[in-house]
Amino acid sequence: FDGGEHAEYRASWNGIPIASAEIDTAALFIDEKKFYQVEAQTRTWRYLELIWKMRDTIESIFEARTFYPYRFIFRQRENRRKINTTVHVDPASKKWAVHREQGNNVRDYEFISQHTMDPISAIYLARSLDFKVGDTLRMDVFGGNSRYLVTMDVVGREQVTVRSGTLEAYRIIPRVMNLTAS
Repeated sequence: FDGGEHAEYRASWNGIPIASAEIDTAALFIDEKKFYQVEAQTRTWRYLELIWKMRDTIESIFEARTFYPYRFIFRQRENRRKINTTVHVDPASKKWAVHREQGNNVRDYEFISQHTMDPISAIYLARSLDFKVGDTLRMDVFGGNSRYLVTMDVVGREQVTVRSGTLEAYRIIPRVMNLTAS
């Protein structure tokens, strides 16, 4: 990911555009240590906004070698609802300091975890692995409010055709379990 990346995605339902996403990746250095910064912006298409409007931004900064999170920011703008979540992770203690604003409700809390990732660093870690059919990948992922066990079973390989051409891809079956639900 050193050279940076730019990706654009379009989602449609029955041929009708409903949303888009843009993702940008760049390498950066903090205290002489290499990190990756990824910013993803998602938005609903204007036709859908009469029913539901979304303008979300997720930013993640994570260590280039370990993919361990350093900072995670999630700005949710869905209709009139605004949620801002900012997380700073201390690399030495693995303490996650979370600040979450949802309307007038402000919540600050901490947790310690050696293995938790944010959604972006988890995706980039998965992209960096050389897995094979039959493998299972398990990750503890903090989504901004709760922690989840994300399990991905690699069940096959197949060709997928997109606008840019035909690609060889893995078929993965994901499962998500909320670890913090009461």
